[in-house]
Amino acid sequence: MLDGATLTLWWSLPFAGVLFSLAVGPSLFKNTWHKVSIPILGCLSSLTILSLFITCGLYKSGSVLLHLFVADYIPFIFLISALYIISGGIVLEVAVKRSPLTNTVVLLIGTLCASIIGTTGAVMLFIRPLIHVNKARTHKAHIIIFIIILLGNMGGSLTPLGDPPLFLGYLKGVDFLWVPQHMLLPFLMMVAPLLGVFFLVDTFFLHKEGRRTPPVLHPKKPWLNVQGKINFGLLFLLILSVALIQSHDDSVQFRLLGVTMYVPNLLRDGILLCLAGLSLWITPHHIKALNKFSWHPLKEVLYVFFAIFVTVLPVLSILEAREEGALRLLTDSLLDTQGDPMPSLLFWITGLCSALLDNAPTYLVFLKATGLSVKELMACQKPLLLAISTGAVFMGALTYIGNAPNFLAKSIAQEYGIKMPGFLGYTLISGILLGPLFACLSYFFFQ
Repeated sequence: MLDGATLTLWWSLPFAGVLFSLAVGPSLFKNTWHKVSIPILGCLSSLTILSLFITCGLYKSGSVLLHLFVADYIPFIFLISALYIISGGIVLEVAVKRSPLTNTVVLLIGTLCASIIGTTGAVMLFIRPLIHVNKARTHKAHIIIFIIILLGNMGGSLTPLGDPPLFLGYLKGVDFLWVPQHMLLPFLMMVAPLLGVFFLVDTFFLHKEGRRTPPVLHPKKPWLNVQGKINFGLLFLLILSVALIQSHDDSVQFRLLGVTMYVPNLLRDGILLCLAGLSLWITPHHIKALNKFSWHPLKEVLYVFFAIFVTVLPVLSILEAREEGALRLLTDSLLDTQGDPMPSLLFWITGLCSALLDNAPTYLVFLKATGLSVKELMACQKPLLLAISTGAVFMGALTYIGNAPNFLAKSIAQEYGIKMPGFLGYTLISGILLGPLFACLSYFFFQ
């Protein structure tokens, strides 16, 4: 791994460039951003890679990058891709009224499902029915925003399978049942008010459009019609493979270019790839057509998060160096006068970094930043572990890049012609919605 103590803040410039380009690029290049974004992000990623080769040499930099791709990027992409493909083979047709109550109930169901099938699976499964039910409406962007917040983030907080940070914690030794036992109350504190706010906002826009009693879909149709049921079986197998195949088994490993390769991880990734391929093979083409299945949203996630994973590597290494790193002022701010981490600051800093650095690696960094083992955190420092968990999971909703489903939902909505706010616009809206709730969470749980 990189020695974060030897890195200066100059190494963070490519990552800052990625954030800046994602924030202002779609506004500056309104009609051509999808074309110019790849070379821009590619140049910034290449700058980090070239700097690694020059500074660390061919072997060490190659080992660091191989570890990044094998241990982090490829498993991340395989999981996202498999969930995208399999969920894209399921069609949920809901024959109900287009009403705020209907939308709120579907959002609630999707939020609860996210802890079982993952946030990516929940977004993929429920975004299209909600778009279809509300296709005749003028104002739909707010529905996608709440899908991102609730299904793409908050909903994944009740089990380790729900959201990548919690799954990484589970692999590091956090008990499976610790998550629902300690995350339930924060989950309720976030989700209940958000659903209430959504109902009011959706009611406002519906009345503004002048459709107080939307028509019911064909009355002879069942209220719920499911096509592509075989993909539910594949989704179940995907969940089992992720939950049961344990990582870091020392008895089944080998080294390649100085990087430890764990056979269970490779087996899990292979299963995910096979399940995705099987879904593509057995799903009828008309189901994909009904879903308007497109590779564009997945491709966008692939190259955007490639740039994020590569350019954020030096930043995370500096954070891991703690008091020896160039960001020691940030890490020192987590400690009180006795040198112990403070839950409230850990919650806010973990969360804000998750919004910008992607929540999964940020979770691991601040887990290490406490200086305590996972067993110690669960036994004696539960507020610290809860602060890291809630910060990473909940504040990933603040930006499009805080969690992969956020970007997927945005891209899918745009495929349907829904005009979404830009990077800064979404961040402002989510900040207004979530800021007061985060303040309450901090006051009641981490003071």
